[in-house]
Amino acid sequence: MKTVSSHQQPGRSFRELYCEQRGISERVFVEVVFKKSSYVMARVLYPLIVRMQPDFFRVDIDLVASAGELRSMRGYGMVMMRYNYLSPEDGFGREWLRLRISRGRLRELLQQTFEMERSREARIQALLGAGEKIATPCEIQLP
Repeated sequence: MKTVSSHQQPGRSFRELYCEQRGISERVFVEVVFKKSSYVMARVLYPLIVRMQPDFFRVDIDLVASAGELRSMRGYGMVMMRYNYLSPEDGFGREWLRLRISRGRLRELLQQTFEMERSREARIQALLGAGEKIATPCEIQLP
């Protein structure tokens, strides 16, 4: 029996996995991950800063959105290169007060999320037995 799948992507995105694992809506993903991966001072001052300079965190928000599309850690380096290129000159606020995202915290969230998914898949495979494939709803069984 052959299996044909309409889902050709090599896994689900960080956004999909993160939201599923933590029981949150994908609509709030960027906001939640931004807050989780930002430095404390950025989280505390965020409401005040965006009131005075609405685009201050734009590059950080874009970084989270781009990271949300990753399907593995493989593309993380390219996402970070883009962030570093687009990031405003580090000044007093971004550098000294750390009014920005923590790249390390974001990387840790990505690693934890993908690791949780790998562990879940390994447990399922162990329960099903070696070599069996898990069918997904979008797969069609052909004789």
